[in-house]
Amino acid sequence: MVRIPNSINSKNDLQVKIVQSWDRKRPDIRLLLGSFYAWMLTQDMKHQEIVAAYSNSTNQYSKQKRRWIDDGLLQTGLNDHRKTIVNLVLAPYLVNIQNLSFEQASSIIHQWLDLC
Repeated sequence: MVRIPNSINSKNDLQVKIVQSWDRKRPDIRLLLGSFYAWMLTQDMKHQEIVAAYSNSTNQYSKQKRRWIDDGLLQTGLNDHRKTIVNLVLAPYLVNIQNLSFEQASSIIHQWLDLC
């Protein structure tokens, strides 16, 4: 931290004195980069471990959580709110989660609508 010479230090109410003047030499930045790269590498490894642990635990849970769509909703028809179910549940589920093409998802949705 740089303080103005002859000002008053707020922590101890003493006058600020010059301890060492700058020698006008700038150190090479590469001296700091090695440590920085090592730190970044450890941070990246920690982040990858956290992501892997989280994705493994949530993958199993989310598969069980979505079973109601495959086992329940697609097997039974509904009398009301079909448009909302298609827009908010079935289309995003089939395209984003199941990674089906638009045509495959559309075919499954049409079969479900015929069932309704």
